[in-house]
Amino acid sequence: MDQQYETPEALREFLQMCLTPRPGQERTALRLVELLPPQIAAKAHEFAPHLAGLDRTATDLETQAGQARQAYADALAAWIGGQEPPTTQDRLSSPCFNCTHTLNWHNTAMGGCTIDTCGCDKFRGERYTIGRSGVFATLYDWQEHRLIVEAATVEHCLKIRDQLLAGEPPCVKCGQPKLAHIGWARGHLYAPPEDPAPADTKPMSLIDAATAAYDAAAAHAATCFTCWPGMRFAEMCSAGQAQALAALHQSGVLDCEHIAWDVTTEHPARDGSGWVKSRKCADCGEPMAPITEADPHWPHDGGEPPAGVSEPDTGIVAIRRMVRDMCPTAQRFEPVEVPGTVSPVGWTFATGTGQWTQYGYVMADGAPLAVNLHNTRAAAHDRAREQARQCD
Repeated sequence: MDQQYETPEALREFLQMCLTPRPGQERTALRLVELLPPQIAAKAHEFAPHLAGLDRTATDLETQAGQARQAYADALAAWIGGQEPPTTQDRLSSPCFNCTHTLNWHNTAMGGCTIDTCGCDKFRGERYTIGRSGVFATLYDWQEHRLIVEAATVEHCLKIRDQLLAGEPPCVKCGQPKLAHIGWARGHLYAPPEDPAPADTKPMSLIDAATAAYDAAAAHAATCFTCWPGMRFAEMCSAGQAQALAALHQSGVLDCEHIAWDVTTEHPARDGSGWVKSRKCADCGEPMAPITEADPHWPHDGGEPPAGVSEPDTGIVAIRRMVRDMCPTAQRFEPVEVPGTVSPVGWTFATGTGQWTQYGYVMADGAPLAVNLHNTRAAAHDRAREQARQCD
């Protein structure tokens, strides 16, 4: 028989003859499937792989239908006898929150029930599942009950699983590969979904971001059987990584605090108390309230910048740009002057907020070479400025 049907054309010709109607004989495709010998069916599956997938699906559904009928009969008999209905669920199963389907314990991905999304498959358990133990993962085949990959990374198990799913025949109804149907057994909810937190874009300093991410990761590790507080971020489970990153977006956008500012114009005060200086924010450019200081901002009698100077503070714009390249949160630039000099010899600046403010000093003569930062409390600001003033 094998020699006779070595080509698809020969097998088609034989099966077509089997379907040819005859008087008094019912010859339908359904009847042919029931009477088809296993050897010929195997040949048909070899020439048309999608037939094998449909055959497995039909067999699984027949098995499930038989189990469902038996469960119904048992429940009916229990009700007639006044007994409690028998438990038909597996001890490792639980119901979907959104529907009445029973899920296996390993189908834990978040999302709504996706059964019958494309109308091509009924619910069936996921064949390839990935289990985790610490930083290691395993890939298990539930259909053949064998361990495929052991003591590997999750990424490697996902890669092998995708390769196995890609080798299966495509869906005969929608034409998509089985890999695209991975949601049929992973799209169920075990608990009501939580409302997502509103997105925000508040800028955070590096210290604040690291602290917030660590606190969120430690809180997750306290309730997770996979993660622990001392592990690396890349070794955490996907839920822990997502929780740590979500901590960086917990506050709304704040308005500019106008900490750093530039002088735009100045003029002598009418009462002779000093110089009235008009200002604008160095960060957002918004005009600020004028202030009165004893000394003029520029070394001349007028209220405009000297000729040839395009910026109010000689060199401060370039210095601020260089400092913020190294310290994006640097603010509150203040000049350090030496008596008898025209231009400031340096600038002090601050980064961060609260008691852990960092202060730095940068030279203003030509191209600055370095930015020196030191940790100090806010009360030590005056001492840092005094040390900077002694530099010449």
